[in-house]
Parts: sequence; structure tokens; C-alpha cells
Amino acid sequence: MQGPARQIVAVFKTSLTLRGSQNFLGARWVMASLRLMPERYKTPFALWLLSLSPHYFFTRDRQAEARRNSESRRQLVRDLLSDMLRPGMHVIDYGCGPGYMAHAVASCVASVEAVDLSPGVIACARILNFARNIEYETVAEFGQRNQYADMAYSFAVVQHLTDGRLRVALSLLRHRLRSKGQLVL
Repeated sequence: MQGPARQIVAVFKTSLTLRGSQNFLGARWVMASLRLMPERYKTPFALWLLSLSPHYFFTRDRQAEARRNSESRRQLVRDLLSDMLRPGMHVIDYGCGPGYMAHAVASCVASVEAVDLSPGVIACARILNFARNIEYETVAEFGQRNQYADMAYSFAVVQHLTDGRLRVALSLLRHRLRSKGQLVL
């Protein structure tokens, strides 16, 4: 990284008191930085942000981690979802994180509604895993919509939810699924 991107990274490195936690990804500066970042620096900056959280990347090689995430999610779609996906479907990815699985599903369906708690992770997902038929949104935005979905899935999320939050998530998903819709956890 060079120029303005390097300066922004230097400023934020000193302010990351929550380093090692993914909570900082919800900070307003994350979304503002990604919006203001010159286009050519957005992908490396988004990968750098995700690398600060132990939740998304396991090694220091951000490009390799992005490839690993992308390939592992494509494999999950092939192994677990491909028999259930149809071209005209509207699908919800609940707990999409950086959007790797939403991106893998998007090529098989009409639209994907990718939902995550963290607005910063959503901002990174829009950069790293953009597709015309993916709409990234926060849980709050998701709760305000009424469009029905044919399927909802959630992987690597439900085990992190308290019983109360799991009940809320399941209630939201039930409200958004068609009567014959599928929920895959």
C-alpha cells in the first residue's frame, strides 16, 4: 500500500485498541475509510481490516486467506447446498461475514440477501465479494424487509449466538421464508 492508503492505515493502527477482536469492524471509521479509500486500495485495505480479526483469517498472508475462504465456501455450496439451489430462487445468507459464501451461492440463484451484524464486515464484503445479485445488509436492515425468500442458510454463526439471540434470529428467518421455504443450519 502507498500514499493515502498507507497514511490511513498508520492512523488506524494506532487507534485499534480492540485489536484481536472483531468488534472494531462495526466502528464508523471502518465504513468511512472504505468509502473514501481510492479504488485501487480498497481490496487490500478490506483484506487488512479482516486480517485484524481472528474470526476471518488464520495466517498473515491475506491473499492466501482470501483464496482459502473463497474456495472453502464454494466447496460448502457444492457439498451442502447445490442440490437445493435453483436459478429463480431468492436466498438469505444469515451471518454472511465477508460474503464468500454469498458470492458462491449467487451464481446459482436469482438473488442473495447477505446479512451480518457488523456494518464494517458488510462494507468489506461489498468490496471483496461483489455480485449484481447480492444485496449486503445489516441485521437491522434485514429486520425491516418483508420480501419472502425460498431458502435461508446460516453456517458458522448459530453456535455463537445466545439462546435469546438464536430465538430472535430464527423468528426473523421464519417471518421471511415462504411457507415451503427451507432453512439450512
